[in-house]
Amino acid sequence: MKVLLVEDNERVTRFVVKGLQEAGHVADHADNGRDGMFLAASEPYDVIIMDRMLPGQIDGLAIIEALRKSGKPDEAAAAMARFQELNRAVLDARQAQTKAQGLYEQGMTFLQKDDFSHAYQAFKSAVELLPQLDAGFYRLAQLEYLGGDRPLASNTIRHALELNPFESEYYFVLARCLQETDAKAALDALVMLVDGDFQDGP
Repeated sequence: MKVLLVEDNERVTRFVVKGLQEAGHVADHADNGRDGMFLAASEPYDVIIMDRMLPGQIDGLAIIEALRKSGKPDEAAAAMARFQELNRAVLDARQAQTKAQGLYEQGMTFLQKDDFSHAYQAFKSAVELLPQLDAGFYRLAQLEYLGGDRPLASNTIRHALELNPFESEYYFVLARCLQETDAKAALDALVMLVDGDFQDGP
């Protein structure tokens, strides 16, 4: 399907567009009402996913109403249904993000108290709720390393690097995890850390 997403929240947009593309759909995106109106009126879409509150002096409901008046009632009805569905999805995503951030902060509090067991559980719950939380995987890797499970820590920090290859501290943790089992890979990670050459990943 060809899908138009009109949504101004960057994190929600990345989440929805990634999901659509992974499901094999073509996704166009507008981050404001004006561009959303232009795309919705000028391109044939199978589905339009519409946020209600948008920048650009045109909100989602106004775009749906304009589609209805322009002789595209089917598209307007579909957009309204998807709009309601997206609102639920956005609310769920925001709640998950807020809860995951709270769990991450809870984990940091436990870390400051040297309560590693509870910190680990808090970070684990955070990344289960928000799988793109690279900082959560970073903290898990640190704790796994401190607990002596270097193979697990190595896998966890590699996952953090897949999510965010531009965080230099992650390369340092990777190097520490690999120093006894793969000296060359550990050295490569340190070179990337020193050179700041994060483009190709670990």
